[in-house]
Amino acid sequence: MVFSDSIKGDFDGDRKPEYLWVKTIPDSIPVDSCTILCSNSSIPPFRFQAMGCSLSNEGDLDNNRADEVTVNSWAEGAWGVITVYAFRKGKWIETIERFSVYGPDGHTDYVKKGPGKGEATIIRETWGQHGEFAVETKTVKLK
Repeated sequence: MVFSDSIKGDFDGDRKPEYLWVKTIPDSIPVDSCTILCSNSSIPPFRFQAMGCSLSNEGDLDNNRADEVTVNSWAEGAWGVITVYAFRKGKWIETIERFSVYGPDGHTDYVKKGPGKGEATIIRETWGQHGEFAVETKTVKLK
């Protein structure tokens, strides 16, 4: 997984490539906001509040021929929030419950296809416990 401010993929499953990119509005009220835009006008933009973000194409996690998108929203210090989105039935949906990560741990492989059929995926999540950081791997169902 490589995070960037723009990515290429097939996000609607039509077997044609689209491009997603981040538009950040600094100093917006009440807080900074990010908008994810698409080169395909039939895929609507989506907006959320964050100080900044980056994108990663996760490939087709749920075997529906459309790629999922991971958004790494920057939070306080080195902390970030990972959210996975899919474009389904004309709208963007959050497919995995958001989770926090700690940036300097060297991990970028936060989400990948899971061992189970269809909508299973693996999340690698870093978290603080007793002042130390560890990596937890677990399997969850995509929504």
